[in-house]
Amino acid sequence: MLIPGPGTPRHRQGSTPSLSLLLNGDPYQLLQGDGPALMPPVPPDSPRGLFGSWQDYYTWRGLSLDSPMAVLLTYPLTVYYVITHLVPQSFPELNIQNKQSLKIHVVEAGKEFDLVMVFWELLVLLPHVALELQFVGDRLPPESDQQHFTLQRDGPEVSVRPGSGVSARLNSGTKEKGSRRDLQIKVSARPYHLLQGPKPDLVIGFNSGFGLKDTWLSSLPRLQSLRVPAFFTESSEYGCVMDEQTMAVATGGGTSPPQPNPFRSPFRLRAADNCMPWYCNAFIFHLIYKPSQGSGARPGPGPGPPAPTPAAPPVSARRRRGEKKPGRGARRRR
Repeated sequence: MLIPGPGTPRHRQGSTPSLSLLLNGDPYQLLQGDGPALMPPVPPDSPRGLFGSWQDYYTWRGLSLDSPMAVLLTYPLTVYYVITHLVPQSFPELNIQNKQSLKIHVVEAGKEFDLVMVFWELLVLLPHVALELQFVGDRLPPESDQQHFTLQRDGPEVSVRPGSGVSARLNSGTKEKGSRRDLQIKVSARPYHLLQGPKPDLVIGFNSGFGLKDTWLSSLPRLQSLRVPAFFTESSEYGCVMDEQTMAVATGGGTSPPQPNPFRSPFRLRAADNCMPWYCNAFIFHLIYKPSQGSGARPGPGPGPPAPTPAAPPVSARRRRGEKKPGRGARRRR
């Protein structure tokens, strides 16, 4: 990412790294030939605690800190962080950490579906949870609409179950331990508000940009009606502010204060209109739904009205109305 692309104006000496200093002039040198696997074998011991940083995860996974895998793993690790940290903090009543299965909708998906194989890492991190990911969005390939396939482990590799119409294979370095773990994948190539099906346990969107696409004005009200925990990432705090405004216009609700995502991509993005730092999945927030109509009025009559209490206000009200009438009439006559 430090090497200028074709057609880039030449800079003065010393302003950019020389090609000879970067991989001997070949930026793709490390990607060629039969080099070591990008992902080492899964450690035999489960993690002792929850990961809250790239350093903790890299150390356990056997990755060196200069490994570029964080660029791809930011997506599954962000989902992991939402499940293990953010949902328990914001929605403790769901008791999500004790659930044995989770259905997650990945909304407005695009390139995330192109990287679907890296989501296998979720089962490495959450081995005791049966996961189903449903990718939803009108940017998904139409030929993949309504597809349902399974990522499964075959020895040291992860493959797609035959008959799904998808052919892929990934060397994950996993070790067979006597039980097969599967990751269910579903695809719906349509806007989220047109999706039909059972209610998910969790909704996640990456680099959402509510104000950049009109379909959010219909999808956000759909989420409001479902009232499921919904978390979204943005590349900057400015994007989070715009998302909050769009949520208010679309539903009357809001968003939680954004917080930095410890599993954001470490590679900086170039902002189009300012020099502020932008990173893929940099900040994360959840939707705050507008209270449903009548939700505040129902608890009122719950205890059962005592006899004297409801009778007193109407009497005083009649008296006040009776006293006000002459006053209004007197003012008119004056």
